Amino acid sequence: MPTTKPVDFHHAGKRHFTDAELLLKHTRNATAGQLYGFAAECGIKTLLVWSGYPTDPTSGEIVEKKKKFRKHIHELVNNINMLHAYLDGRGAAKYLAMLPSIEDLSDWTTDHRYYTDSALPPSLLKWRKASQEIMRMLDHAMLDRGTL
Repeated sequence: MPTTKPVDFHHAGKRHFTDAELLLKHTRNATAGQLYGFAAECGIKTLLVWSGYPTDPTSGEIVEKKKKFRKHIHELVNNINMLHAYLDGRGAAKYLAMLPSIEDLSDWTTDHRYYTDSALPPSLLKWRKASQEIMRMLDHAMLDRGTL
């Protein structure tokens, strides 16, 4: 019986986005903001995997130089040139062009989970918009791959 890999960035991203929307609807903004960032991160990692970025054959996690790729969305955004350089040669650069708001995630950090609500940056709606763009981009990429 084949086993499934525990890492599925696409599924996790969609789940985080859906949960963030539910939390936002109930004015649970701090946690919604965290989930928008995680959804965006999973979306970008999905694009990297679909574009052939190396993954661990056992876990499915992205690897870089034989170690796990542990970058959060703000680090990916701050290294957007790395994404462009990698994806340009892989035919997926057009998908990055569908993300005009991606840099709005540059002030997102996992450290926000420890902040009081009043100390969070007023970026929730920008994070949401960027995350929405990433979810839409993945839908387009799935159509192009014929897997939707």
